Amino acid sequence: MDHTYRPLLRPASMVTLPRGIKWEFVAAPWDIAHIRTDIPRAPTRHGIIKTDRRLTDEERADFALEVV
Repeated sequence: MDHTYRPLLRPASMVTLPRGIKWEFVAAPWDIAHIRTDIPRAPTRHGIIKTDRRLTDEERADFALEVV
């Protein structure tokens, strides 16, 4: 996984990302940073994620994700 994104409107989850994508947090969203102490707290509210494939421009627009 080497495609990194910043969710702009909401934290990443199975319903806020394209169907079938594999992902993981690289930096924890503010509201779960106290639980995910194994990764750094994100500098942005909704965290930073990595995905298993590059997202298309349309997917990034539809799901409000910014390339990091």
